[in-house]
Amino acid sequence: MIASNDTFYLEPEFTCISADCGAVGNPLRPVVCDFSDFNFYAVALNTFYTPVDFSGRTLRGCNLRGAVLFRANLKNADLISADLTGASLREADLTEADVRFANLTSANLTGANLNGVNLAEVNLTDADLTGAYVGFPLGFSKTKGILWDNTTCPDGSKTTPPNDPGLVGGDRPCDGF
Repeated sequence: MIASNDTFYLEPEFTCISADCGAVGNPLRPVVCDFSDFNFYAVALNTFYTPVDFSGRTLRGCNLRGAVLFRANLKNADLISADLTGASLREADLTEADVRFANLTSANLTGANLNGVNLAEVNLTDADLTGAYVGFPLGFSKTKGILWDNTTCPDGSKTTPPNDPGLVGGDRPCDGF
């Protein structure tokens, strides 16, 4: 990772451009893209705090478990199949990001901008979306197959556990999705 006073970017060996860093036969599982528990916010503090900028970057399948991405710019980022388990994405901007098939279990998305984000097939178990901005309803194609198990919605309400027999499909999504 290289940092300057005005920007952050990944060195080429850490960019996850599908087949370039994917395991043989599976471009969605990178070999060298592990930022687990990396504190991007602390790095930013050491450079006069410029939020990390991954806008438009490909982080497909990356391991970002427990990463701190406070106020990160992830506009139009490709986070397909990324592992963001326990990651802090507080106040991050995920406008139009593609997060399909990602694992956001226990992720902190409080105050995040989710306008136009593609969340199809995402795991939001125990995720916190308190105060997240959705903009307008994302529609079925961008929310199909989301796992809403004990998710805290933007309005602070909780989703219904998937084993509730009173609901078709077994879950209640957050309003606005």
